Amino acid sequence: MQPGDPLAAIQQWKRDIYYIQLQAPKPKKIECHIDIPSRPIFYGKEFHGEISRHEADELLLSDGCYLVRESQRNPGCYTLAIRFENATKNYKLYYDVNLQQHYVGDKYFDNLDDLVADGLICFYVHLKAPGYIASMNTGDESHYDESPYMRYRNDMMTRRTNRPTLVGTRSQSPAAQASASSQLSHQSTFHQSPPSLPTQPPHRLSSQLPGRNLATAGIATPVLPPRSSVFNSSVGVPPPTPTTEPPARRLSSDGPDGPRFIPSGKQAGDWMDIMQQEKTHNFKTTTFKSLANCWCEFCFHFMWGLIQQGVECQDCGFRAHKKCSEKLPNDCMPTMKKLKRMFGLDLTTLLKATNKSIPYVVEKCIEEIENRGMHYEGLYRVAGFHDHIEEIRKAFDLDGDADITEHGYEDIATITSVLKLFFRQLPVPLITFEVYPKLTAAVTNESLIRDVLVELKSALILLPTSHFQTLKYLICHLNR
Repeated sequence: MQPGDPLAAIQQWKRDIYYIQLQAPKPKKIECHIDIPSRPIFYGKEFHGEISRHEADELLLSDGCYLVRESQRNPGCYTLAIRFENATKNYKLYYDVNLQQHYVGDKYFDNLDDLVADGLICFYVHLKAPGYIASMNTGDESHYDESPYMRYRNDMMTRRTNRPTLVGTRSQSPAAQASASSQLSHQSTFHQSPPSLPTQPPHRLSSQLPGRNLATAGIATPVLPPRSSVFNSSVGVPPPTPTTEPPARRLSSDGPDGPRFIPSGKQAGDWMDIMQQEKTHNFKTTTFKSLANCWCEFCFHFMWGLIQQGVECQDCGFRAHKKCSEKLPNDCMPTMKKLKRMFGLDLTTLLKATNKSIPYVVEKCIEEIENRGMHYEGLYRVAGFHDHIEEIRKAFDLDGDADITEHGYEDIATITSVLKLFFRQLPVPLITFEVYPKLTAAVTNESLIRDVLVELKSALILLPTSHFQTLKYLICHLNR
């Protein structure tokens, strides 16, 4: 731990494993001074040709010594012999021609010295710290609640929940939201709760459902049309007509037919549902080159080895031993600093990282389409110019925002194509693989309309909160 490191004030890292690694034997190559014609080009003087195990034992005199020999039973197969604790350990040794790297297990090394050094460290840690290794398997050694990540996560949740939000503003980029919060928090036009979600479309199904309310915001139960009027259409189930007017939404700039309505923001309850929604960590085996990063944030112990010492979440940056990562709850709190893009991300990951209930790309594109494209012929059918679409995508990914106004891109088909590209690149579709067959089965069901509605509702409540809110927002737009 570096002097003055802020993490030292939170929790003292446990350094026992680190000191054990420093005491591990160092690799010592046993060279062969005889010219061996069959020596592979990727081995040096540590290659001794076809020698027996007994001959290898006699050459390896002290801990850390190693050599490579060719198998006498299987010519062309090679064995790495390492001396540790007065015993010789033999492992099948491989070389990847494409990567030009050596490997024994799942770790790949540029040279044999590093491979042996990493192996000796693992041997030594398991020898000197068996109690700690056992505690990793049982889960007894855990300080997760006190970890820097949990403190950061709790602090982030508190700040996000209490962030100041401007009432009645248009959608802002995540960076703009943070700037506005810090610069304008003293004004009386701000309040301390998240803004409300987009209001329900007039045709929204209404019923109290377990775990999901499909009929909030004051929309009354619709009067169901006759069954024949629903299923005679080839395109599916048309929306039923509500008996009451929907609640008023925020007015945008006037369109050709007078004032139009656009969603007014996020509702606190649904926004909190998304922020508290479970999300698994996206762990990837990682080589930590900096000593400051080689500490497990679950057990606080050192992650030993030279390469691939542990795993790191690609969405939030949580670092841990591979064994420790298996015990973590699904509480990943992703950040845009780690994600570095908006397209091609899981919806839940993106929304939690940007602190929004609707993807910013979707919000901004739909707002622009409704401002100037509602009477455009072939809307969503005509494709935009490919180069312009890529320009906008890169701007959102790199800068977090893009100028998609008429001054930047006159053709509204470009904006609709960007919106379609966003949904097309989702790793999990907006209507998930689990829900899609249930919805199609409900639509094609020849039962009574009320039974169909029940099936539709039972399918929709299976959607994750982030997918449900985004689908609702998109349907509102398509209905208008």
